[in-house]
Amino acid sequence: MKKIFYILTLFTVLLLTETVLALEDISLNIDMPKKVQVGENFKIDIYVNLN
Repeated sequence: MKKIFYILTLFTVLLLTETVLALEDISLNIDMPKKVQVGENFKIDIYVNLN
């Protein structure tokens, strides 16, 4: 039972992180359209900067 709760918590955290990254990506892309081409690497950069 604890394992299921742990997996759900982990999944929720990942989902929230993805949502935040997507929102960051959109807001930054409005300011810097050239960054759209970078794609996934740019998301990783944002994630690193947040931590």
